[in-house]
Amino acid sequence: MRMVRSGQWEADVLVSQMSRDVLHWLPAPADGIMHLSADKTRKDKCGRKHPLGLGTRESAHAPPCFGFAMVLLIASGNRYRMPIAMAVMDPKCKGHQNMLFRHMLETVALPSWVRQVIVTADAGLAANKTFKVIQGKGWTYVIAMARSRKFTDGRYVSDLVRHLPKSCSKRRAIHKPDGRRCDYWVLQKRATLHNLGDVT
Repeated sequence: MRMVRSGQWEADVLVSQMSRDVLHWLPAPADGIMHLSADKTRKDKCGRKHPLGLGTRESAHAPPCFGFAMVLLIASGNRYRMPIAMAVMDPKCKGHQNMLFRHMLETVALPSWVRQVIVTADAGLAANKTFKVIQGKGWTYVIAMARSRKFTDGRYVSDLVRHLPKSCSKRRAIHKPDGRRCDYWVLQKRATLHNLGDVT
């Protein structure tokens, strides 16, 4: 950490090189599938002089906090989960998290055993340019869509998901590592989104 803080090492380069070496030695999954998930996290800071810091809050009821945000690209498969790329967001640059995410997808170095890649992310990273990068690499994706997106018939996604009764969904049960059960209510529907095509 002293070398990183003094500027002699770059944290993102260090993480990518270390993760590349670790992935090379980890046992490959039998199905050859690697999951790449993107997530945004926040590092809290005490002072107010950080050049990339911003004041924010998690929700309307949460207290305000100060820190800087980072985008992480996490590889998972065969019971392991590890970050392989990271970058600090600039709050003054509009759409910077999507730019960082696309750069990570374009420059990621995958092991030779990878036969299929599945990218997962939340709605904040669902930009049209990002979908083009993923499709250009021949990967598949499971990404949440913003409620402001339109279907080809002119309706918004919010029109579909706002007034759904629980009876329309099916219950899916999963079990956590400690044995506890967790239920999810899932509705599956096929539709066609504007500028994106057929989705489920």
